[in-house]
Amino acid sequence: MKKLGNLLPAARLRRLTHLTAITRNVTRWSSTYAMLKRYVAIRGFVHQLNDRTILSLLPTDEQDKDIDILLGILGELESGTKDLQAEDSTILDARNLFDETILLYPDAAKRLGPNADILVSPIFESAVTKLLNNAAGQLSAVERESVCGLQMNFLATQNPSDKPLTLAERAKKRKKTSHEEFNYLDCRFLRPTSNMCERFFSLAKLALTDHRRAMTPQNFEQQMFLKVNNWLWNVSDLVKAMSK
Repeated sequence: MKKLGNLLPAARLRRLTHLTAITRNVTRWSSTYAMLKRYVAIRGFVHQLNDRTILSLLPTDEQDKDIDILLGILGELESGTKDLQAEDSTILDARNLFDETILLYPDAAKRLGPNADILVSPIFESAVTKLLNNAAGQLSAVERESVCGLQMNFLATQNPSDKPLTLAERAKKRKKTSHEEFNYLDCRFLRPTSNMCERFFSLAKLALTDHRRAMTPQNFEQQMFLKVNNWLWNVSDLVKAMSK
């Protein structure tokens, strides 16, 4: 594909098709899929170039069959990769996607498993997954402790009245509260990836032109956050804020 990107081969290929060669970007996994997909699309035209240098680099027929099989596998993984990049993706969605991938490709468990070495806090992730799956009752003691900061209300430990409770009343209260469930925050705000932040940083980089160099960092940050969260406000809110 690198040879096809050179000046003369690229010009000859352009006469046969509007598709150009795509090279692999080591920083993006999806570029491998894009490169192989483009190769399959243009390999018929590549043979028509009659360039000995390029023809000597082409895969054999058996290798082409392996590429077709590999492309099908990468196509499945590519769909999962794009789902992870969605802004409405949750940790539960990511866990379900990883579990499905492990079922198809068991070797992926080393990196995608719930206890993979790459995870910073597997206990917290497991707890959040259960909360998103409405299974708070299945939390272990360690998992419950890891998400204690997400609890919305805590159980009352003191008697609201001044009258002390009897032994029987305290026993009944302990039995009642032991079966109560804590209410937790909606954990959908916890993102499985940093794509939303990366998009925001890219947008800030494009917006920080020479015309905005004189802006203070505080004003620039406020404007960028208003831009990203423009669905939370409208013109009427702006008028109310200016009138105060």
